Amino acid sequence: MTNQNCYFYSTIAEFLKTSEADILTSLKEGAVKLYNKPAEDSQIRAWNNEISVLKDSFKALPEDWIVILEYILPREEGRRPDVILLTGTKVLVLEFKQYAEEHHSQIDQVVGYTRDLREYHSYCFDKTVVPFLVLTKTQNKNDTYDDVQILSPEILAASLLKYKEDTCEIDAIGFLEGEYQPLPTILSAAIKFFNNEPLPQIRTAKSLKINETLDFMQKKADEAIKNHKNLLMFVTGVPGAGKTLVGLQFTFNNSSETKQDAVMLSGNGPLVEVLQYVLKSKNFVSSVNGFLTSYGGNKTAVPKESIIIYDEAQRAWDDETAKAKRGTCSEPRDFMNVAKKKNGVVLVGLIGEGQEINTGEEAGIGQWNTAVQASGLAWEVCCPSHISSFFEKPTIADELNLSASLRSKSALQLPKWINAVLDGDADTAKQIIKDNNLLKEFPIYLIQDISKANEYFSQRYENEPEKKYGLIASAKAKNLEKYGIDNSYFATRKVSTGQWYADKKSSLFSCCSLRSCITEFAAQGLELDFPIMCWGDDFIRENGKWELKVGSKTQKDPYKIRKNSYRVLLSRGREGMFIFVPNEQKMSETYDFLKKCLGKN
Repeated sequence: MTNQNCYFYSTIAEFLKTSEADILTSLKEGAVKLYNKPAEDSQIRAWNNEISVLKDSFKALPEDWIVILEYILPREEGRRPDVILLTGTKVLVLEFKQYAEEHHSQIDQVVGYTRDLREYHSYCFDKTVVPFLVLTKTQNKNDTYDDVQILSPEILAASLLKYKEDTCEIDAIGFLEGEYQPLPTILSAAIKFFNNEPLPQIRTAKSLKINETLDFMQKKADEAIKNHKNLLMFVTGVPGAGKTLVGLQFTFNNSSETKQDAVMLSGNGPLVEVLQYVLKSKNFVSSVNGFLTSYGGNKTAVPKESIIIYDEAQRAWDDETAKAKRGTCSEPRDFMNVAKKKNGVVLVGLIGEGQEINTGEEAGIGQWNTAVQASGLAWEVCCPSHISSFFEKPTIADELNLSASLRSKSALQLPKWINAVLDGDADTAKQIIKDNNLLKEFPIYLIQDISKANEYFSQRYENEPEKKYGLIASAKAKNLEKYGIDNSYFATRKVSTGQWYADKKSSLFSCCSLRSCITEFAAQGLELDFPIMCWGDDFIRENGKWELKVGSKTQKDPYKIRKNSYRVLLSRGREGMFIFVPNEQKMSETYDFLKKCLGKN
């Protein structure tokens, strides 16, 4: 049988009665419907092999089990597990590979399918989801790696039979028509908002109370606008916690005909560029500099928006930098000047803690309190408790703190691991890996040869054209160019950030071409599915501690800036990351330390 969400499905009994030719025809027709072109010969050969193995293996299995071939994960741009078996209380995920030996990319692929079904598919919420990797060019293979059963074809039937259950209702349509609620990328979310499409309810986001955060923000904003009051509200969160997603949603919620207009501003030029590139519009998201150039300082112009969202507000320019760059006071004080022209303003600051990476950003959150006190206006400051000490008599609301990462899906302990690494605490980092089984669902590979990453991507994402991977590195590293990683100022200035993040894999300007590199300045606030994070010689281990090798006379705290730059670079992945460390004597202690942090020695 066919279904719009798969190429073929039936009971085991019906599968055995259906000829191999008819099953193959269904698979071919499914490929044409999805991609509007015939399947390639290599895919057809793989299907023939797979069908033959399944025919032999299924003879021993319960006839009422449901087999689903090429299930299309909704909104995942064609991602398809090869085979799914529904047994009742179990969902068995089988990935077939025409290989004699397993590769990390193959294991990670089936783990990814299993993780996403378990976390995002409504049918699987109360089921056990079990991953299998079937290697068709080997015999007597029966291994386990991170809960993935790696089998040769003649072992498959016996392994599957272990999941036989007593009579249990199996709902094929319940699975095929079940809700699938994945976490969208920032770019896909922005496109939906811009096109007035509702963003699907995200199970992970719901579990982390993002909806409660938005509801609280809306209640406070409505009250302030109604009473013509000034409200300064801060949303904090770890890297990848969904701060920008919250900002986009809040902007969207307040930009309809019946509500006050809102604008989202960012000092992150690359983020603005990428969003404007994918939306083909400059109105949805704007730069802080452009907004304050138009309405700040001594300008008499008044913005139409009464709700202003400032992404990465901790990076606001201080007095010294703002005067040098724009001839005005600090950005927080300039926003207070804008408020004086309005009869009540809601100003929302999205705070990414520990991500101040530019000169002039070191003043951080404290300068917002200075601006409030000097404004001469009455402000209600509303913030989570852990930053309340920066302000005088704030309204404390821990609903505004996003404490866990969305970006890494199940790897919610990743920010803690990054903190331990950058604090130089290898034992704690190693323990976080062990206690949370972090590497199982968020693989981190430490490499000294970039070609290993190329090989991995060619296998892992061969049939997933929308997946994004690319080279990211510190702007201050001086030893990477000879490895094909040109992170120099002039090279990275030439990179079109919009194309780098958004173009198709086939484009020479796409991140996936691995022809160009971006730095922390173009990476902050954005994400890749699987970055290659390149560790340079600007921040390395020497004599048991982190040493800053490249500083700047204009930076008040160059060590903090460099440390935060690496925090940004380490937190860009959605599904995992490579950490590339050049095989050089001066980098050897850094490599050994990271190896220990990953529990590899």
